[in-house]
Amino acid sequence: MVPILAVALCLIASWLILRHAAPIANRLGLIDRPTEARKIHARPTPRMGGLAFIVALAISAGLSAIDREPDRVLLWGSGLVAFHFIMGAIDDHRGLPAAWRLLGSIVACGLTLACNDELVIGAIRLSAGVNLEIPHAAALILTTLGIVFFIFSVNLMDGRNGILGVNGLWWLALLQASTNMLPMWAFLAAAVTLLAFLRFNLRGLLFAGDGGAYVVGSGIAVLALAIYARRPDTMAFDQLMVLFLLPVLDAARVLIRRTWLHMMPFQADNSHLHHVLWRRAGDRGAARLYTAAIIGPSTLAALLPSLALPILGAAIGFFFMLVYWPTEPVRASARSWRYVRSLRFASAQHVTVRAIRRVRNRG
Repeated sequence: MVPILAVALCLIASWLILRHAAPIANRLGLIDRPTEARKIHARPTPRMGGLAFIVALAISAGLSAIDREPDRVLLWGSGLVAFHFIMGAIDDHRGLPAAWRLLGSIVACGLTLACNDELVIGAIRLSAGVNLEIPHAAALILTTLGIVFFIFSVNLMDGRNGILGVNGLWWLALLQASTNMLPMWAFLAAAVTLLAFLRFNLRGLLFAGDGGAYVVGSGIAVLALAIYARRPDTMAFDQLMVLFLLPVLDAARVLIRRTWLHMMPFQADNSHLHHVLWRRAGDRGAARLYTAAIIGPSTLAALLPSLALPILGAAIGFFFMLVYWPTEPVRASARSWRYVRSLRFASAQHVTVRAIRRVRNRG
């Protein structure tokens, strides 16, 4: 009875929230208004995906606690996800400095891992049979920073309709198919919630918001760590790296690029992979290419675990091909590192060019 009830309640609750997203978002102040040049949506849009996700998670966790003895990792994981949702919702509502969000996430993740040692990655197990032991203190620090970076990477990938929902659903499905870690009803409850979100998100009717992206990122991170600890023979470290490579690699590239160009590391711009793909292939084309770049390599790594490392190398090469392959073979190749510029720099350059032209015309 509990499995059917959980799936039904999650679907109904998420559908009602998403169906009435506009009035709820107006009341809560969770409206994304296109007031910045980098925002291309034409009308104010509710950021309500996160509320639907967290309500579905609360229903699943509550029914799971009633049905069986509560799992310590489930309780701490749910708390970590709830913390990130609250932090993201506050950021959606009134804005939080990036440094505050980063510090809060580090403290929350570090506390969760310190109280749940089994989630700490103490050994790197590769599919080729190589094991690398890590001292506990270093393992705790590296795992904490890895979770935080992944959560913020998922938030950065949420820039085009469909990308977050489709890839979150794929991560969930592949992890479940490979390890059978979750009870089937819990997997279905999460899946129907993501599908309900996609029903509205793909039409541009609502966004996940920072709260929704943080829920997906932190939830998938906790699930992956639990799988790595409790199903050591099902998913090796390099297979998980292939699965989560794209958003992490893109976030690292963007941070390095901003530092190289003397920009603030957390300054918003239009240099992410989904921005690059959107300029080349449009909104839907960008979502399809981005999703294919995750689904293709991760599926191969799951089916061919012995080839996970070569697949990882090929996936890294494919990523940089997507980013830097020149749109104009000669001219673009000469400026491949800088061709995706910040809006502030591009706008200043445009104004400067117009001013020079006016001076020349007057002369």
